Amino acid sequence: MRMRKLIPAIVGFFWVVLPSAATACPDCPAGIREQVRRGIYGEGFGFNLFATVLPFGVFLGVAAMIHSGFPSFPEPDPRRPDERH
Repeated sequence: MRMRKLIPAIVGFFWVVLPSAATACPDCPAGIREQVRRGIYGEGFGFNLFATVLPFGVFLGVAAMIHSGFPSFPEPDPRRPDERH
């Protein structure tokens, strides 16, 4: 059941990320189209993509911690003071 929900998300992700799906200005003349494409997929594309996606990972991690609870450590047994964890 989980896989049925996961597959559309994966397909959607690749649909957006693939350059063929994200054509820049399809009605523009060739010179402007190439300038727009170089501006989007230029040398800073990797960093910009990372900076855009990073907050989603942070929020997902915080939500997972809230949902599953923060890690807790067992209290040592007071009858055995030499017990270490």
